[in-house]
Amino acid sequence: MLLTTQERASIEKAFNKADAALNAETPAEQADLARQVRQMVAEVLEPSSIGSPVPQVRLDAVKQDPRVEAFLQTNAELLKANTKLDESLMNNAANTKEQLKSVRDKLAVFRGSTDLPARNVANIGVLLYSEYLLAVEMAGTLLLVATIGAVTIANRRKGALS
Repeated sequence: MLLTTQERASIEKAFNKADAALNAETPAEQADLARQVRQMVAEVLEPSSIGSPVPQVRLDAVKQDPRVEAFLQTNAELLKANTKLDESLMNNAANTKEQLKSVRDKLAVFRGSTDLPARNVANIGVLLYSEYLLAVEMAGTLLLVATIGAVTIANRRKGALS
């Protein structure tokens, strides 16, 4: 998966906070919300010593896929925009709103990132034959019994008609 469910939720919250910050009534409120956005993005995308590895690390194995490259490029752009926002906040610069808008726009693209189709199929296969193995076997057995029953009923009717 490109992003875990928890990472997607954090990105969504960061996007909503960025929207709230852009609509903030006072510069102090805007700066406070912008700091929260910066922190949320950093928690998801910047390397840390605890938790799951950041998306770039998880995707190194499939880097040759163009969609993964596009995802990683968006990830890098978001990190850059986040760093600029942080610098702007530290310097109390007048362009904080522009930097915040840039981060929000990148978050909008980033939160729309979905899994790769081939990886979706692989993930479904892994889930079906690991976590849901019993359910898959029961469904298979039920279908086998239903098929045998349908063939038996069809043969009886065919024999009764002859």
